[in-house]
Amino acid sequence: MKRFNLNISVIALSVVIIVLLSGCKKEKTYKYSVGTFPDSVYVAEGINSVHDDYNTDLDYLGSKLFIVFSTNRTTNGGKFDLVTGSLEFSFDKYTGDFAIISDMIDDPYYEALTTASNTSGDDFGPNRILSNMDSHEYMFITSEGTGGDLDLRYLKYLPSFGVSIPNFGTLSTINCLNSVSDDGYISLDASQKKVFFSSDREGNFNIYTVNKPENVTLSDWFDQGPAAVSKIDSIASNFDDKCPMISRNVMVFTSNRPGGMGGYDLYYSVYQNGKWGSPINFGPKVNSTSNEYRPILGYHPDFTNDFMVFSSDRPGGMGGYDLYFTGVLIPGDRTTIVK
Repeated sequence: MKRFNLNISVIALSVVIIVLLSGCKKEKTYKYSVGTFPDSVYVAEGINSVHDDYNTDLDYLGSKLFIVFSTNRTTNGGKFDLVTGSLEFSFDKYTGDFAIISDMIDDPYYEALTTASNTSGDDFGPNRILSNMDSHEYMFITSEGTGGDLDLRYLKYLPSFGVSIPNFGTLSTINCLNSVSDDGYISLDASQKKVFFSSDREGNFNIYTVNKPENVTLSDWFDQGPAAVSKIDSIASNFDDKCPMISRNVMVFTSNRPGGMGGYDLYYSVYQNGKWGSPINFGPKVNSTSNEYRPILGYHPDFTNDFMVFSSDRPGGMGGYDLYFTGVLIPGDRTTIVK
């Protein structure tokens, strides 16, 4: 009897030890706590066509990006219109593998938005913001005016809630910034107090800036007379500088100034100590001997660096201008707010 009880005690003890040991077993841990966007250049194969595809705008939903972009595919190489696609990326924290998928999408919201944005002329440079003053969303585009020049225009509408589709209304002209020359690619800083755009009103294309008046909504200001704009001296050149896009304290843009890889190259400038720094070429990992155009910086909290979407007519794409994706690390980024 004692032997029987001893065996039971041994068995019970063994079970307890096994349970305790299994409870102490280490869980598999991530090799990478955060991701890093690779500096390899990815072609967005699911979005690009044999025609020209460029000028993107980004809208986030987690790791999925809805992008409105300009293309002449719908007219077989003729007029440029706005259409919608998506980019979705993933990073495996165990292996470090990065993947990105691109595709065109058919969505009622974006169909209504692009229909309201497209005009009878060429349409470029989509850019959306949510106003911090009137709680409306603004969709900016650069479109061909009646005189053949490029003008800045916008839609103003209430943001979408749930499955509802807002009344996007009709396009209005940004009177305070437009001129008889080409004006396009508007971008605002994080505070929405400074506006940036490109224009050839003085001959070649330069990047201009202007302070929005205090306590005035964007739409009310847009309806006013011509604003006193100025070139950014540290960036201005005698060549064509276009497509400024502001992300926190960084401006990215395209230029055909000397010293690049060839054609139009992508550059960045960092805002520090109250001024914009001298432009820096992104170098051969991004630029090529062909043309690179309309860069857009993106940010995701689970990654150590930014990503950039841009256009290029380099070999290896689908044809014409194509959309590309790459990771970038800009020294001095995220340290200062533009004021």
